[in-house]
Amino acid sequence: MPCWDFISAGGHVIFMLIIRVKAHPNATAVRFRLKGEVLHAWLTEPAEKGKANRQLIRELSAIAGSCRLVSGATSVNKVVELPVGSLSQLPLGSENKKKE
Repeated sequence: MPCWDFISAGGHVIFMLIIRVKAHPNATAVRFRLKGEVLHAWLTEPAEKGKANRQLIRELSAIAGSCRLVSGATSVNKVVELPVGSLSQLPLGSENKKKE
């Protein structure tokens, strides 16, 4: 289940959303799909030497703002912190999309 956290930065309080992410390294293209309470992330980088983790954070940060990996550095199951409101900005695929 997603949960909330907050940080204080320069006298402002910034609320953060903490979500579960399942990484799919070595994919042919980068894409995201929200399935239930888990964000699935297909990444083109391999799961070696932190390459897929760096790509995950780079891709999410480009879309949603400053993100950070909270846990799961050596697992496909991760926990990521996103700025509030940023989840709606992700280009999510539909779970019910027809397979071609």
